[in-house]
Amino acid sequence: MKSKKLSKKLLSILLILVSVAIIVVSFVGIYLQEGNKLSNIIPNYTFGSEIDGVVEYRFLVDNTTEEKEVYVDSEGKIRGEVVKDTSNNTEEEGQAKENNTGFNIEKRPIKKNEETSLTEENFEKAKSIIEKRLEKDGATEYSIRMDDVTGTLVVELSQNDNIQYLYQSALANKGKFEIIDYQTGVVLLDRSHLKKAGEYTYYDQTTDSYTVLLQLELTDEGTNLLREVSKKYVQYVNESGETVTDAIAIKRDNDILYKMYFDREYTESIINIPLAENLNDTNEIQSYRNYVASIANIFNLDELPIEYKLDTSLFVKSSLNDNWFKTVEIILIIFLVLITIVFLIKFKLNGLLAGVLNAAFIGTVTLVLRYLDIVITFSSLISLFGILVINIIFMKKYLNNLKNKQDVPFLTTLKSFYSIMVPVIIIAFVFTFFAYATVTGMGYVLFWGLLIQILFNLIISKNVLDV
Repeated sequence: MKSKKLSKKLLSILLILVSVAIIVVSFVGIYLQEGNKLSNIIPNYTFGSEIDGVVEYRFLVDNTTEEKEVYVDSEGKIRGEVVKDTSNNTEEEGQAKENNTGFNIEKRPIKKNEETSLTEENFEKAKSIIEKRLEKDGATEYSIRMDDVTGTLVVELSQNDNIQYLYQSALANKGKFEIIDYQTGVVLLDRSHLKKAGEYTYYDQTTDSYTVLLQLELTDEGTNLLREVSKKYVQYVNESGETVTDAIAIKRDNDILYKMYFDREYTESIINIPLAENLNDTNEIQSYRNYVASIANIFNLDELPIEYKLDTSLFVKSSLNDNWFKTVEIILIIFLVLITIVFLIKFKLNGLLAGVLNAAFIGTVTLVLRYLDIVITFSSLISLFGILVINIIFMKKYLNNLKNKQDVPFLTTLKSFYSIMVPVIIIAFVFTFFAYATVTGMGYVLFWGLLIQILFNLIISKNVLDV
């Protein structure tokens, strides 16, 4: 009997030492020599944009006009831009370009945005499309401000996101889709012929490698047009015995995504475009999958009704000073000390131990938040203080039950306390599924805080206080 009681006391002392170690690690850190300086090996907190600052992009409506050579049909409609001759054989001045397209070639001033398109409705639509793009591309925090009169857009992105990727995928493209004659530039199919797009990854057992494809599903009209295109755009040998290739190109805005020709009459409604082949590295595969998925997202949403140009991009620092978080930590430490003093006065030694356990508990939560890379926002900090208050209330109930010699005091406290905490647990669980970092951060802090509270008190507090 005595040996069992001694073992319990030794376990209690060990757990108190563990608790003190947690407090030191979480509030001070672990410093090791790296080169000529000491570095803390405990991960830093990941702060949200409201704390850590944002990268701000300012976009203006593009009002430029450029004179271009275009193909014009009998109704005066533009059917594509004339492809510039990039060969070394320059044409003699005054010599007419060979034109076998069936359309006239004219020089026309092409405006980036027609006056009729510069409406508040189109400004709002452009903003909405960009918001959907950012959501689909995984932006956790962003904000968009728009001037209803000029159409100017200001987009703020969090540094915790892949800003370069989001800029290229969601902001830098109008979203125009075309399949053109590669040789001439005549548009063969456009967005009206595209039903939907997607990313598809294919594993080739022969080469033991992966191919990432952009999968395009065409409408019935698009399928019929592509069938006719496949008959013409082929590789063949001309009368001089030379191999000639008539190719098409798949374009996004002014970028050619893929150039190809057909080896048969194509009757399918789905066309697979291999944008990356012979991939083996996992990170490289995922990078290309994200890239292709972002293209598919753009094609699945409407094309921007307004064409923008980037005016400025800059980092906007938070209004908080560099030492604000140290201030928060000091306030937290003072609060923990005061609670410990109150517990000590009311519950004597057990109160002192409960104060230490409170500090160790909140230290454990903060360590988990760091290692899980959970974004800390102002709402997260409120949740963190809320979790601490919840644990203090739990400790007070538990200490009262111990003082009043309740039967199985820990289990009694656990049942009575968590019977009224069910709504908070449900809210915490639901909030973790939100995409927006402010809400998700709050949900994660609540979820992990409550989970750690149960485990910490079951494993440590129970064995330290109920000796």
